[in-house]
Amino acid sequence: MELSKEQIEKRSPDITLCLFLGGVIGFISGLIGIGGGIILSPVLLMLRWTDIKETAAISALFIFVNSMAGITGQIQAGFSLPSHWLYYAAFTLTGAVIGSYMGSQKFEPRLLKMLLTLILLLAAAKLLFTSWNISGLDYFCLQVWKLIFSYSDILLKRWETASRCLR
Repeated sequence: MELSKEQIEKRSPDITLCLFLGGVIGFISGLIGIGGGIILSPVLLMLRWTDIKETAAISALFIFVNSMAGITGQIQAGFSLPSHWLYYAAFTLTGAVIGSYMGSQKFEPRLLKMLLTLILLLAAAKLLFTSWNISGLDYFCLQVWKLIFSYSDILLKRWETASRCLR
């Protein structure tokens, strides 16, 4: 069996640096209210500690832990969950299981890298546009999603609904 270029170039992580970066990324993620995988994924890949599939698995766990800490903090601050939160949780879990299977068993690492790149670009664009109050973000994101999902009517309707909810 021949090793891929990524497997050959992987480096052994330094435990001290891992703990430090995990703490810093966790702190920043909690501070700004995100799961943290969007920060962790590029770090793992740039330091060559993992390949794309390992990165996805690690960042999913990292996001879960940070999200649970975040929701705990919100509940302690008086935030109450919407009555339909179980539906969100069920659909999220279903999507996560399907996505995990597809990412680990069906998709090639090259496709996963392309998808990660597009998602990171969308996240950066959203942050840029919303921080600087630039209009047109919804149109930009919608065009990217059209490209990714090849004009799927069902997925576009879900994106439009989600973008209305995020406003």
